[in-house]
Amino acid sequence: MGFAPNVRRKSFHDFECCIARAVDEIGDPWTLLILRNALLGARKFSDFERALGIPSSTLTRRLNELMEKDLLTTVEYEEHPPRVEYALTERGQGLFPVLLILADWGAKWLSPDGPPLELIDACSGEKVKPRVIDANTGHLLELGEVALRPGAGASAELRALFCGRELVFGGAA
Repeated sequence: MGFAPNVRRKSFHDFECCIARAVDEIGDPWTLLILRNALLGARKFSDFERALGIPSSTLTRRLNELMEKDLLTTVEYEEHPPRVEYALTERGQGLFPVLLILADWGAKWLSPDGPPLELIDACSGEKVKPRVIDANTGHLLELGEVALRPGAGASAELRALFCGRELVFGGAA
């Protein structure tokens, strides 16, 4: 039949690439949608279930995984019976700019009739256009201007692959 429901995909956790490790951690679509809703104020299990239309067993599994990955935590709001709500950790809040950039990309490339939702300034109501800037200089980071080089956590093998050169995003391989 060819269908294997319990087959797990390869883990990228040990790859010497921060992008591969991040995708391994948050690359599942339900994970990103749960985090999106948490950033938009969802707190209770029923909030997520209602907004996402996700089966309760899948939601339970995903919320537990997000807590194991320290992206969400629980806060008890009622003792008897015990009830909890979910809150973003600092690590989970750190994904806010990633989700904004994904929303902007989806609006541009996946919404031929215009985006179903627009990103706006919460105070002025004006449209916002997320971009990536260097927090040290305030410089807008553009394709062809950002490179990679081995960092403090690089293995000797990775350092040898670079041999003093940098790889530029948008450059020739």
